[in-house]
Amino acid sequence: MTTHMSGPLQVTYGAITNAGADVDVTKTTLTPAAGSANVCLVTIQLKDATGTAIARRTPLRVYLSDAATGAGVTATTASGAVAAGASGTDIVALTSKKVLDVLTDASGVYILSITDTGKTGFYVCAAVMGASGGVAVSSQLVTGNYG
Repeated sequence: MTTHMSGPLQVTYGAITNAGADVDVTKTTLTPAAGSANVCLVTIQLKDATGTAIARRTPLRVYLSDAATGAGVTATTASGAVAAGASGTDIVALTSKKVLDVLTDASGVYILSITDTGKTGFYVCAAVMGASGGVAVSSQLVTGNYG
């Protein structure tokens, strides 16, 4: 499915503007779940101030960190792919298997698929690109989050 947008897309201070509609991304939830063998799937959902899912494609920077605060990129490289799962699109890998610029699907969801035989305890971090809303950080991944 292709989505065509008319007019410029502006992302300023957490508000996404297109065709006169403003949506304020105030909450980003990150939910890990076990996938197939050695795979962790982290669902990233953008929400507004009322907790309602934002149904809009939105650019994000997603990265893996060693810190619960999301300060810095992990020193550990996953053994396998780190990329879009069932929802969302990868735009570019800035640091292989560590930092990605991505686009959510039309329902505001991006699923990060991490393949790692070491089942590393990463923190998955996500920030709306161009917004000043800060970084959302997942709970630390544990062995049970990997299939």
